[in-house]
Amino acid sequence: MFSKVPEVTLTFWVIKVLSTGMGETASDFLAHRLGPISAVGFAGLGLVLALQFRTRRYVAWVYWLAVVMVSVFGTLAADAAHVGFGVPYLVTTVLGCVALTGGTAG
Repeated sequence: MFSKVPEVTLTFWVIKVLSTGMGETASDFLAHRLGPISAVGFAGLGLVLALQFRTRRYVAWVYWLAVVMVSVFGTLAADAAHVGFGVPYLVTTVLGCVALTGGTAG
């Protein structure tokens, strides 16, 4: 069976950090141009994830585009909660941690 993700090496982490930064910058650009609550990020994430799920093997540009769009969407969602709805960053951070751990302790 073929892997759909790259080998985790130093190069992987360098690209991951750079793509996350690029995604956050793109998110800020979209938020300033279209407002913090933008369907563009959601639609872009949906399209790219559909493409990633359809691939049968690791395709670098598809994989890293998905990573960037996760960053774009995540930043847009956090900004929408904070700027659009007034939810403090501390609250969204705690909720995000709970969601990532599946709401279980240990």
